[in-house]
Amino acid sequence: MKKTLLLILLCSIFSFSNVLEKYDSYVLDDSDVEMSSAYTGPLITTGGAMAGISAIENMEPTKIGSVESNKITLIDEPNEVYVFDFVKYYQVTLDADTFYVIKIDSKMNEHSYEILIELKDGPNYDRTMNIYENGKPKTLILWVENNRLTPKKNREI
Repeated sequence: MKKTLLLILLCSIFSFSNVLEKYDSYVLDDSDVEMSSAYTGPLITTGGAMAGISAIENMEPTKIGSVESNKITLIDEPNEVYVFDFVKYYQVTLDADTFYVIKIDSKMNEHSYEILIELKDGPNYDRTMNIYENGKPKTLILWVENNRLTPKKNREI
């Protein structure tokens, strides 16, 4: 009986999905106990997607939350607050393109989540935030840096 339980435990550990496996290669570059101040502040999106919902593309820049040194908050009903104790920075390669990714293991309401922030820009965003629950994609956010935005008259971002 003990051998069977041990075998089941080992199989579940080895079958656990590693969200970094989507890249051709990845190497740990650095780690820290908090998010760098370069990535903290309002979380402004220009698009995204959630599991079971089609993608939102090319929308007006909209504040959907904030990033703090050890917490990411998404404004929702109720708010989603992802808390973490450290961040890891990886250099990754995908289709011959090399860039950096921030990996965060977080908790919210006693559930574990993995967050990957790709520091790779696109036509209307500067980085992407991918939230995984149990190794499966939950949320994709196209994140635009605040200094790239030009505030419109009488409009708060």
